[in-house]
Amino acid sequence: MKMYRWALLLVLIPFAFTAEVALRSTRAKGKLLCGGEPIQDARVRLYRMNSEDKSQILNYKVTSTSGTFEVEGNTQGRPINETTLTPVVRIYHKCDEDPKKDRGFRRIQFQIPSEYVFNGRTPRETYDMGTLNLQLIYPGEKREKHFVE
Repeated sequence: MKMYRWALLLVLIPFAFTAEVALRSTRAKGKLLCGGEPIQDARVRLYRMNSEDKSQILNYKVTSTSGTFEVEGNTQGRPINETTLTPVVRIYHKCDEDPKKDRGFRRIQFQIPSEYVFNGRTPRETYDMGTLNLQLIYPGEKREKHFVE
């Protein structure tokens, strides 16, 4: 009977190890300004990869009254073929937008460097994006007219 338990244990160990090795995580933080003022209620999304697919969102935050955010995510619960992580932070905001014109959200995105992608459920370091002035027009900036929360 003991032999069967050992055999079963030896068979299951690689599966547990594979699941943990395949798990990846990342974290980013920053501060958002509109001119010299903190921008409150900007939406910050962490995507697993550069994709328009909403199922690739790992986490979602809204900036605080001080304009700060910290967003963290991992690939837990995803199939093994979806555990690669090339994370992208997308920021949706209405800095300097005329409230009378509904042009939607301005959207900018930043790739998180691979040095800030870690094995395991919790990242060991945080990618600091610094302070961003959203009055500027960033390269690749887009409009998101039909933003869905």
